[in-house]
Amino acid sequence: PYSTIPLNDYRVRIIRHNDVDWYSVNDILKATNNSTSSCDVVRRLNANRTIAIRIFIYGNTHPAWFCTLTGMQLIVCGKKMEGGSHGN
Repeated sequence: PYSTIPLNDYRVRIIRHNDVDWYSVNDILKATNNSTSSCDVVRRLNANRTIAIRIFIYGNTHPAWFCTLTGMQLIVCGKKMEGGSHGN
């Protein structure tokens, strides 16, 4: 079971695991219209410390990537910076 929160009119799934809220990386990418693969995003998120893990969701055959609130904020912030000015 999971809950959801709105992000840019898209529902991002949240799973509570070991007393930590984990947010669906794929949902965040869809909500921010980001075409980067979840594996590439997770590799960057986990470069210095683990803030993204794979979690099995009931009914799915494969685990999905989930990240902490910090990870979600980094993904959203990174996407906003992409759309900003470059080289000014």
